[in-house]
Amino acid sequence: MFTPSPKTKIESAEVYQDRCVVDEDIEFADMSNPQGYIYGTFWFVRATAPNGERFLHRHRFDDITEAQDLCFSVNGRKEINEVHWDRTYPEYGSPAWENEEWDRRANLSLALSNGDQEGIDRWS
Repeated sequence: MFTPSPKTKIESAEVYQDRCVVDEDIEFADMSNPQGYIYGTFWFVRATAPNGERFLHRHRFDDITEAQDLCFSVNGRKEINEVHWDRTYPEYGSPAWENEEWDRRANLSLALSNGDQEGIDRWS
């Protein structure tokens, strides 16, 4: 049976640049980079829903124009197909962020009452 892909309404999409580990070579290791990581610069597309939920497209772009094309397309349609996107941190101060903050506080309270040190570290 065919199941339609979940669609999510989007308020806006944006392109941003970030540096990521692309390789590892011990020859490049030093005190500030003990694993010898080699970094590259990539472009990403992030979409924000009206409630502040954020989604990151799974593809990282080498070229800004490709990222801008996707961003333009998403901003035109005002929706995304969640099959190609991952949820990421919500927009600070948004309703989605407040929900996540309440969940974090509840989990921290539970960990404190159970004496779960690992949970306390995770939710603090």
